[in-house]
Order: sequence, then C-alpha cells, then structure tokens
Amino acid sequence: MDLDRLQKSWNQIKLSSLATEDDIRNMISSKVKTTVDRLIRTETIFLLAIFPLIAVPFIVDWLLKGVYVLPFPIKAAYIFLCMISLFWQDYKRRLLKQIDMVNRSILDNRKLFLQYRLRIKYELIFGTIFVLIMYSAIVYSWKEIMTPYQFQVYCLVNLLLFAVIALTGVYMYRKIYYKQIRKIESAFYEIDILEKENHH
Repeated sequence: MDLDRLQKSWNQIKLSSLATEDDIRNMISSKVKTTVDRLIRTETIFLLAIFPLIAVPFIVDWLLKGVYVLPFPIKAAYIFLCMISLFWQDYKRRLLKQIDMVNRSILDNRKLFLQYRLRIKYELIFGTIFVLIMYSAIVYSWKEIMTPYQFQVYCLVNLLLFAVIALTGVYMYRKIYYKQIRKIESAFYEIDILEKENHH
C-alpha cells in the first residue's frame, strides 16, 4: 500500500516537472517569436525606406540645376545599389519568416537563425565598403567645379562626415540588430540547458 502511494506521488512529481519544463520551453519559444517578429518589422521598415532613397540623385540634380549634375555612371551605380538592397532586404525578411518554433525543430530554427546572423555580419562589412566607394565617387565628381584648395577642404569635411555616418551606422546596428540577436542566442542557450537536464 505504501509502495503504491509512493509510486503515485513519484508519478505526480514527474508530471508536474514535465509540465513546468513545457511551460518554460513555451515561454522561451514565445520570446524567440516576439524577437523574430520585431526583426521582421525592422527589415520591412528598411525595405520601404529604400524606395524614397532611389529618388535622391534626381532630387540632387534638381536642387543644384545649373551648378552641378551628378555623373551618369555614379547615378546608375547608386540606383543599381538601391535595387540590390531591395532584394537583399526582402531576402532577409523571408529568411526570418522561416523561423517557426512550433512547426520546425530547434536544430532547423537554429540553422536559419545562424544564417541570418551571418548575413547581418556580411551586410555590415560589405555595406560599409560599397557606401565608402559610392561616397568617394560622389565627392570626387565635384573636383571639376572647385579650386584645389576648395576641393581639399571639401574632402576633409566629407571625410569627417563619413566618419560620423559610419559610427552612427555601427551604433544603430548594435542597437537594432545585435541586441535582438543576443536575445535569440540567449533563448536557444536556455533551450539547450533544458534538453541537457532532461537527458540526465
């Protein structure tokens, strides 16, 4: 009789433990979903922001009409870069949307997340290089309408401006992306701990 009661108590403890673990897993999964949704919204905002940026060269030509005309190769390269950025933003959104904590395994979700994290790293590196090249080309295109001294001052001012833009960009990446990425990494780590405890 005592043995039956003991067995019953033990089963209840096990069921309670399993319920608690399931609750914890669901909470962690919910945290991942919330963070992923936030990243998707961010990528969507950046995607939409590209459309008005496409018009920038034409606005510059209109504002500086009779003074300066943006060379066609620079204008074409800029628009091409905007088009690539549109596809890139959409690709990142679709990658994030594949993360599904309900219908996919933890391993599959982790792989998708690692792919996204790697893409963000590539974006920061190559994006900075492309922007620097484009920025330098635009600055150099002003050389013909300036005296050597004016051009030197102009280059110095733009160098400082680019440094400010670059530092602001890195700060934004850390604030917008890496903060959210760390949250997801932390959630996956918590799931790993749960699974290890279950195996013991």
